[in-house]
Amino acid sequence: MKLFKYAPLFFAVPLLGSCSKSPSGGATVQAPNRLSVVFRTPANGPINNSGYIYSFAFDDDDNSSDGPVAIVGPTTVPNGVVAGSFTVLVEYQGGQYNVYRRTALANGTETLDPAPGAFVTQPSPASGNTLNFTLNLDATTSSGARLFRAGAQRLDINFVTANERRRDPNDNLRKAVDTFGDGRLSLSSGGAYVTLDIRSTRTYNDTSIVGEPSGDVRTDDTSGTINLPSLDITDFAISVLRS
Repeated sequence: MKLFKYAPLFFAVPLLGSCSKSPSGGATVQAPNRLSVVFRTPANGPINNSGYIYSFAFDDDDNSSDGPVAIVGPTTVPNGVVAGSFTVLVEYQGGQYNVYRRTALANGTETLDPAPGAFVTQPSPASGNTLNFTLNLDATTSSGARLFRAGAQRLDINFVTANERRRDPNDNLRKAVDTFGDGRLSLSSGGAYVTLDIRSTRTYNDTSIVGEPSGDVRTDDTSGTINLPSLDITDFAISVLRS
């Protein structure tokens, strides 16, 4: 099952085997239930290992009427990149991956509960134009809470890239942002997310979900200093393993 949703715009306010060994020699979690992501930018836009942010947001509330969307202007939301409804966040920045259970608060902000043991194998820093990681769907956070809600049948998912977390409320230009779908269109109506069934083993790719175009990073920057291809989502795959 897949749904392609648009949501209100936010301004300020390959499957891995169960017994594999990490390429870097790290320990491998024995996880029968897994979620794997392979994400690529174009060949002329390698993943930026300095300041750019690559965010992967998942909403496990089984409510497809809301989901994660891009933040395209200044914000006080701590993660600075994704807003809307979502409960799990994977971030890649500066060669480091971080995973959180996210709780939205009534005042418009959020709490982020880290889950350092959520990866089946600790992913290596990006090389070239590819990011990939595998999460244990039964992982817990540092506080002892589940990372993903037990019994969740579907996830609302969005991937968002950005060159910065913009905090200055007087800076109303769009930072450079890409998200699911055509960023030139989807960001004008608030960004897009998809709803995917995770009850059984299956693989989804960008062609079957959204038909992800290239060259659609949205920005009002005129300085020419942002490497837009390094933020351009060109293709991806999302795999679920159940056993």
